[in-house]
Amino acid sequence: MFFKAVGPRARHETWLLADIGARRPGLVPDVLAVDHAAGWVLMPDHGGPMHGVLDPAEQVTVVESLLPAYAEVQRTTLDLLGRWREVGVPDRSTA
Repeated sequence: MFFKAVGPRARHETWLLADIGARRPGLVPDVLAVDHAAGWVLMPDHGGPMHGVLDPAEQVTVVESLLPAYAEVQRTTLDLLGRWREVGVPDRSTA
């Protein structure tokens, strides 16, 4: 298991993990339990960081393979933007 306690400036991360995981299972770590107010998330252990097992070129290949899925998430979560802004997700829109 992996327990993550995020600080007040990143408290929005619990919402992003839970919401994206519900919409696109497997794209983010599975959330087993979450306490949004406390900023706590319990997830299965997914192993070490990829920089510990892949060389830089392989890391780029992995990231490139994920880009279409992340683009899909951006297109299909527009209805969540209001809530995400309310919980503190940084607004990096062009507006």
